[in-house]
Amino acid sequence: MAIKERLAGVPVLGTALRVQQRYTQDTADQYAASIGFFGFLSVFPLLLIAASIAGFVLRGDPAAQAELVRTAFDAIPGISAALGGGDGASQLDTIIEAMVENAGTIGLVGAVTLLLSGLRVVNAGMVATLKVFHVDAEVSGVTLKLRQLGALAVLGSLAVAGAVATAALGVAVRVDITSVGAVAASVATVAVSITLDLLLFLMAYRLLAVGRGPRFRRVWPGALLSAIAWTGLKAFGATYVSSQVAKANDLYGTLGGVIGLLILFYLAGRIYLYGAELSAVLHDPGTDLAARDDDVVYIGDSAGNVAEGTDPPAGTEEDDVDGPSPTARREPPALRVSPDTAARVARADDERTDHRADVRGALAFLLALGTIGGLLRFLKPWESDAHRS
Repeated sequence: MAIKERLAGVPVLGTALRVQQRYTQDTADQYAASIGFFGFLSVFPLLLIAASIAGFVLRGDPAAQAELVRTAFDAIPGISAALGGGDGASQLDTIIEAMVENAGTIGLVGAVTLLLSGLRVVNAGMVATLKVFHVDAEVSGVTLKLRQLGALAVLGSLAVAGAVATAALGVAVRVDITSVGAVAASVATVAVSITLDLLLFLMAYRLLAVGRGPRFRRVWPGALLSAIAWTGLKAFGATYVSSQVAKANDLYGTLGGVIGLLILFYLAGRIYLYGAELSAVLHDPGTDLAARDDDVVYIGDSAGNVAEGTDPPAGTEEDDVDGPSPTARREPPALRVSPDTAARVARADDERTDHRADVRGALAFLLALGTIGGLLRFLKPWESDAHRS
């Protein structure tokens, strides 16, 4: 314990330890998986909308439209490698060509699909953000749904704008690379990407914390960390998915790229939550490894006396006349806990088991198994092309 306390005193290392401890205490991994799964379902509608915007902005120039859409695909880590599969770039080229030719229709389809899938990822992100910041939602019902729709509109617009802006910059750099230089072009692309991602994470941490969450001045360190990590994931994610697709065997070769993408989006969920945990630790630094004295809450029968700086009562008032009685009963000592622990204890007292939620979870699990089984039966990855024909 002494070593842990010494490490906690080191400024940067102590903060990192508190972030990791808080991340573990909040069981944030399961929330990261939820965000990653629904984010995976939402990325394809986003790409459809980006293709529609490219078709509108670059009307009459199919080649430039295709290049812009391809760069938007490259902005999502690993998706180009996953869609390329074993056929290389030809399959991706076919997809991009179809998207450019039907930009108007797919834009409408993408908007409707994004509304359905995007609300799920916003809800997952909101639940996780409230959990990380240890606040309760102050709205519910229709008001909560309206807040989620507003967050989806803002965050979805920022995500699409970021993908399109980064893609447009990439296209411009490749077209006129000799005038700016390769190094300057790369630096400009990374700077724009980090800036747009920083704005996205800032708004996400603020909009999804519908309770008394930290303000912008408190969340910017976590948002900056997440933006830098997300930029790195975009840079190296394609290499990871390509290696997974290349190593996929005949049993799951068709789904190898999809599995790699799911893992990448899970990592993206972890990046989001680690940034939120950093902001939470910096916002309330006394709740983890070493609680400060002024952040301590006492619970128990003697909490009021201890909190006021007085000792617990030794006996009754009658005992004070002739001295304490031999059988005088002392009040139990107050338990010294952090404010975060006290709040969680109070919430736990009000929680009740929701059996209907368990039933819904079991049905969802069975439905997922049935969907996977039907997909495998349709794809039949264990059969060769000759057998299928």
